[in-house]
Amino acid sequence: SSGINAEYMGIVVERKGSLVFEKGQMASVAPPPRVSVLQAFRGKHVLVTGASGFLGKAVVEKLLRDVPDVACIYVLVRPRKGSTAEERMQKEIIESEIFTRLRSVLGQNGFQQLVKQKLHAIAGELTYTNCGISKKNLEHLYEHLDIVIHCAAVVDFNERLDRAIELNVMGAVRLLEIAQRCRKVNAFIHTSTCYVNCNRTNEFLIEEKVYELGFNPWDVIEKVRKMPVTELGKVTVTGLLHDWPNTYTFTKAMAENILTQKRGSMPLCIVRPSIIGGAWSEPVPGWTDVISAAGAVYMSVGLGVLKFLPGDPNNVADIIPVDTVVNALLAAVPNIMNQDRLMVCHAASSAEKPLRWALPIAIIPDFFKNHPPKRRLAPPEFTFLRSPQMYQIQFFLRYSVPSALVNTVAKFGSKSYKSKADQYSKLVWRVRVLIETFRHFVENQWQFLNRNTKQCWEALSPEEKKIFNLDLTDLDWHSYNLTYCFGLMRYVLKEDLVEIDEVDKLISLNDTRVPEANETNSLIRKIFPDVTWAYQNYQASQVYAKTQASRSPEAMRLTVLSSARVREAIREHAATHKLKVPDVEHEAKQIFEKLCGQTSLPVIAGMGVFLRKIWRRLYQNIHIDAEGLTMLRELSKKGPIVFVPTHRSYIDFLVISYICFSQNLPIPCIAAGEDFLGILLVRWLFRHSGAFFIRRSFSTDKLYTAIFSQYIEQLLVDGHSLEFFIEGTRSRSGKMLQPKTGLLSVIQNVFLDRKVPDLNIVPITINYEKTMEGDLYSNELLGEQKIKESLRNLLRSSSVLKVNFGSITVRFAEPISLKNFTQHHGQNLLPGLPTAVRSLATDVNETSQVAALAQSAQEKKDAAVFDPFHNKEQRRALTRSLAYRLVYELAINSECMPTHLVATLMLQYRQGVTREHLISRVEWLRREIMSRGGRVALVRGEDRHALVNNAISHLRHLIVERRTNVFEPNISERTLYRNMLVLGHYRNRIVHMFYREGLWALALYSFGEAVERGVDKAVLVQEVKFLASLLDREFIYKPHPDIEEDTEKAFQQMVDRGILKLNSNNLVEVARTGEVHFSFLCALFWPFVDSYYAASMILFSLQPNKSIDEARLLQRTQWLATTLYHDQMLSFYESCSNETLRNAFTVFEAWKVVKVQRKTTQTNPKDPKSIKNTLVVQLLPPYQEEDKLQELVDRINRFRKPPPVRKSNLRRHLIAEIPLLAKL
Repeated sequence: SSGINAEYMGIVVERKGSLVFEKGQMASVAPPPRVSVLQAFRGKHVLVTGASGFLGKAVVEKLLRDVPDVACIYVLVRPRKGSTAEERMQKEIIESEIFTRLRSVLGQNGFQQLVKQKLHAIAGELTYTNCGISKKNLEHLYEHLDIVIHCAAVVDFNERLDRAIELNVMGAVRLLEIAQRCRKVNAFIHTSTCYVNCNRTNEFLIEEKVYELGFNPWDVIEKVRKMPVTELGKVTVTGLLHDWPNTYTFTKAMAENILTQKRGSMPLCIVRPSIIGGAWSEPVPGWTDVISAAGAVYMSVGLGVLKFLPGDPNNVADIIPVDTVVNALLAAVPNIMNQDRLMVCHAASSAEKPLRWALPIAIIPDFFKNHPPKRRLAPPEFTFLRSPQMYQIQFFLRYSVPSALVNTVAKFGSKSYKSKADQYSKLVWRVRVLIETFRHFVENQWQFLNRNTKQCWEALSPEEKKIFNLDLTDLDWHSYNLTYCFGLMRYVLKEDLVEIDEVDKLISLNDTRVPEANETNSLIRKIFPDVTWAYQNYQASQVYAKTQASRSPEAMRLTVLSSARVREAIREHAATHKLKVPDVEHEAKQIFEKLCGQTSLPVIAGMGVFLRKIWRRLYQNIHIDAEGLTMLRELSKKGPIVFVPTHRSYIDFLVISYICFSQNLPIPCIAAGEDFLGILLVRWLFRHSGAFFIRRSFSTDKLYTAIFSQYIEQLLVDGHSLEFFIEGTRSRSGKMLQPKTGLLSVIQNVFLDRKVPDLNIVPITINYEKTMEGDLYSNELLGEQKIKESLRNLLRSSSVLKVNFGSITVRFAEPISLKNFTQHHGQNLLPGLPTAVRSLATDVNETSQVAALAQSAQEKKDAAVFDPFHNKEQRRALTRSLAYRLVYELAINSECMPTHLVATLMLQYRQGVTREHLISRVEWLRREIMSRGGRVALVRGEDRHALVNNAISHLRHLIVERRTNVFEPNISERTLYRNMLVLGHYRNRIVHMFYREGLWALALYSFGEAVERGVDKAVLVQEVKFLASLLDREFIYKPHPDIEEDTEKAFQQMVDRGILKLNSNNLVEVARTGEVHFSFLCALFWPFVDSYYAASMILFSLQPNKSIDEARLLQRTQWLATTLYHDQMLSFYESCSNETLRNAFTVFEAWKVVKVQRKTTQTNPKDPKSIKNTLVVQLLPPYQEEDKLQELVDRINRFRKPPPVRKSNLRRHLIAEIPLLAKL
């Protein structure tokens, strides 16, 4: 069709309550008593016209989904040749993708039952007498009909006038007459359009009322009926349409006028949508199934057909989501029901949340460049031409001239070429029609007031306000326009894009900001955009700087060093080490000068300019959680904020400060390691950007501890925000690390010592599509030394600027108030008994001892009053609980990336996988993660093939294409085995989501062939508990370490998902539908079990009572794991990770298998400070005996995947197989 679908360029008008009304005035009507929408439709029979169209279909879906008590929905459907009304309803309405959400909730059978019960087709045609409804159906409607929602309209803006009048005007009149003859109809909703008043080009504000036409509509109808067909096509130039630009808006204006005159006492509401766009959030974001109005423009730009429009880009583009229009239609019903009332409601965005054309101009081409449609004709570009003359010139040069040339050449060309020339001519003609049809609405702008609409919504209960949302304040136009473009591709062009289940409210830091209408595009802004941006944010940041106490480094030093705590530490240090107080004071001064940071806004602004350019080179985008930013802005008004981000890369140090500067938030002081002091330039930049430098460990240095604690306290008291990493160091493995409580306890003490009334801690997840240091992490996980931070190494690493590291997402979890956390913790304090000890009780025959410890701990808890303000032991318990709560929040709020999914699957298919199978498995894994409450970023609205191809390109050095479209890990030689550790780094970002199920899968697998017959559930539970105890240090999966694992809940979920089944004899087996899932879970966790197996094997070298330095033990264990892998006695090279092996020894220590003691030696007898602390590991009884340790090794071995080469687990047999093992 060459026209634009007028039904969705809907507009809304308002009117008075009397048949005779004065121009520009509105009758005053007392507000009627309100009833809820759900009550208004309860038990009612509703007639919906236009249900096969875009808006009508959405109305029907909303009624079925959210208005459960509606008795019946009649849809007026025009029969076609070869299709009855029922058949059309089934094919065009019921089978529509708009019902996907409802089908998924109810199931196919439940959905069919609902449709059969509620939805009924009535054959009819609005242009016929009595709307073409049969006598039998009319009699039924006369008796039962309660509510009419009229959505039907002509679909072409340039429909011939006589046809447009018959449907848009007379069709509405005929439907009103039927409603007036019905016994119970108490509400008539007529869908019009805001642009019935588009003839008022000299007026900006359009009220919710029916304006005078300036002519008698009945005279026009009579005249049109007498006009010959040849004259009807010329009405736009003969003046018959007056000042209206097309037959659609003209006839809609006539319909409003006539309905107002003929309504009698019928409760009538005219709902005027503006330009209806795709769905905002319901039933699915972006849903649309027509190319109409703005959709026609968006689609034409995306296909490369439309390059420009005449108009001003600063004019308002009054687009309104279809789900908002549906809510307006339904919310209007209780406001007119059973009242002799006429009401007009605007469903428009211009008065509440105006969108200017400048934003779509920037967004649409970029979207379609990144998501090229298969039917694209040319690269997308789009602009507005303010000058009519420039528009005519551009159209002539870019459309008319090429068309003329093609047609000229076609005269001498082949028949095929002539056909293509005709197609091109038609395309140019359609572009011209589209532009001319739409230009009236982009060259002019109006503001459609929506007071009545807002009153309808305000009258609803809080619960119904959520169901029938009409509040546009949360609508993010940037996100919406992207979603709308997605909907056009997904539902209209039928491109294979990942569905958008919910709209993410994200801010993109790499996007060029579109200037608002009132901004001046100065020459400086155009030439130096980044500098202008930094200057604006510098001015805004000064607002927060004024709320913080301003102290020079010298003033801060005097304040800290003169505090009572530091003075006491100086005296104690002098006495302990027999030093003079002035000498210790000088040492304290040096400590402070090395520690102290200094926030300089000019330096931060300069860093902002630099980073803004760097980000654009390194990352495709940096997406920030918009709702989290809003939360932070509110939180910053209450006092200092403590930011606690995840730590995967050195980039983490820069991201949060950059976000705070760019979003006008308080810039935090960052806890950085003293390692950075060795980098000359970086040291100065970091220090003047707010960073302060701390030692890795200083628990035994009381002087340093006092100075550091006082410095942190003073920063918080002065109102400065802080940032630190609860994990202490970057996670090389990709998993969440166990928390470090040192700095957290210092921060918590500031509150517990009542120096501040409260502190809010905000966990932040920083998620990387590709980790910058990812390749280096494999070296460190294999025990190699970390590359030392230096300016020279920094300059050498400049080659990373040529690498594309994908995107970053940043999400803010709910803030934790220390005040509230302390109060609630006192009510829920758990016994301080390690999970591992409790779980292992049955294995080490210490049940009675463990029970006694638990009882003692509980008695102490019950006897004491929880008072961490004065009780140091309880203060430490509170710190531990808070630390685990923070890492738990970080874990559950982390986001997976496509690279994480692909890496996970490549480690599952180590022998290779085809591209098509990989794409299908990535989609499967995405759904599995989301079904468990996880987040998968960068996938919504994306092409599935492009997603996988992009992920492979980011992992290209880790994955190889051995054959065409067959991929496998790049591990063809030993030097490349470390690539499995890098892939594991990405895989480990998702493992915790399957942890509980993985325990059950491994436990069941350990029974071997007995699984086929089924395993007793009670026995299986004991194995699950053992595994939970074994892997307790690996994953953060609960908010407190002492919470007992709910194994039954995880089991039931696996049964519900069809992975396991429980038969009548209480035997557990793998369900046939869950075999693939079961294998996936086992493969996900086998590498970790292999690590613990290797760690248990190395303990034989400590028998009977040998001791060894912990670092050497770890080094030897890594050697053993590598050797076992090369000899094919271990199946997974990732088991060589020193991070996992270190966790294994920590668990063995908690199990009382080994003890770890601190050994202190003085390296220089003359220097009392030359103290070296080392950790020494030694076996404990009874594991000094070979049989007892062998029992532990065998227990762990049961859960492993059988290696390619199976050998005995006995110590003597292994020594025979690996002679070097004996030397350990």
